[in-house]
Amino acid sequence: NVVHSYNFENSICKLTFSLSQKRNQHSNHNRSCKEASMLYFIQHILVHVGDLNRYSNQIDLAKTFYQYAIQTIPCLGQPYNQIAILHEMKNPLSLLTPGQNQLITTYYYIRSIAIKVTFPLAISNLEKLFIRLKDIPITRYEQQPQNDFLTLFLQIIAMINLETNLNDIHIFINLFRMIIIKNFNQVNFIQMITIIMFTLHRTLDLLPRSSSSKKPELQYDIILDLFIIIIEQCLEAIQVPLSMMIIDEQHILPILYLSFAYLSNIQKHKNDLFEHNVFKQKRIMWNSLAKLLRSFGVYASNLNITKGILVTNL
Repeated sequence: NVVHSYNFENSICKLTFSLSQKRNQHSNHNRSCKEASMLYFIQHILVHVGDLNRYSNQIDLAKTFYQYAIQTIPCLGQPYNQIAILHEMKNPLSLLTPGQNQLITTYYYIRSIAIKVTFPLAISNLEKLFIRLKDIPITRYEQQPQNDFLTLFLQIIAMINLETNLNDIHIFINLFRMIIIKNFNQVNFIQMITIIMFTLHRTLDLLPRSSSSKKPELQYDIILDLFIIIIEQCLEAIQVPLSMMIIDEQHILPILYLSFAYLSNIQKHKNDLFEHNVFKQKRIMWNSLAKLLRSFGVYASNLNITKGILVTNL
């Protein structure tokens, strides 16, 4: 009852957040250590209170405590792992499809791993999830491909990470390429891009995994191909000038920015990244990107003209 009536608007957490924001840069080392210890202790409590609610099947309340734990110290991996566990549980009240739950579960396990302080258990949890996904027969997707689009994507990711049936994975990727056009969703795509980035980082040995890769170059080729498929779909969805874009199309722009910013960063570790065949074979993609970039200049010029007219009228 005490936990259920706990009000964070008047709690020690609000006091803690204000202390963190007003932290004096010239404070001595001891005070900084004490504040860091306090934040860690508070996060530890929040995670365990969330666990208690999870054991009581209070899913929404548990997630709230985990989210507060993340806000307290965003760079520690455990709260992300706990949210992933929540979505992996079967919740009869959930409005999400099984594929959406699997995507969110994978996303939060990855957040728990690809972070300043990795939560080690998330590595094995993610691997167990991948093991359950890797052997789904392709006939399942041929019957109802639209409903299982996200599961198909995650199975491809699982096969890459576990290095399972890599020689036959092109069959799954070709099916994914066919049905991605009818399944565009901004939130899903951002999470999918994040999962692809994680996998690409792993192929370059930049993130922890349970065992070393035996075929890193093949993994690298496959995940890069999957990455380009999503980028192509985002570019294809933008077929009008920026001034005529509807809100849904504007939401694609952050996905593209995130994708190319990441690829530019990866080039530091893989100097020949843009020399890869997957980029050389994608003339339509580069043409679409060039068209989009030119439209930014036209849109900016139109904005300046409009501002000039308004100033003149005033």
